[in-house]
Amino acid sequence: MQVNDPDPWRWVAMYASLGVVAWLAAAWRVQRVLVATALLVATAWSASLWPSVFELFLHHPASDLFTGMSPDRPYVERAREALGLSIGILAMGHLLLASRARSHQ
Repeated sequence: MQVNDPDPWRWVAMYASLGVVAWLAAAWRVQRVLVATALLVATAWSASLWPSVFELFLHHPASDLFTGMSPDRPYVERAREALGLSIGILAMGHLLLASRARSHQ
């Protein structure tokens, strides 16, 4: 957790939720309601940040994604956050699709 992050607990809660849902799916059975809820929350949050991803890739060098934080480049941090949430979205989407495939066998 970054100590200079203005909203660390939101991020801890989001990533912990994704982790718990994945752990529950691995330990027991996929709870589709939990997976779908985590998927929807992560998707909505990520979608709110995607304008920064577009700004980054349309108006700035892609290498900015790997530079340090800077107040004059807030789009970098928001783009990283959107892309990080996208990984969680892919994981939850995979769990949801895999659970449907298993239930149809």
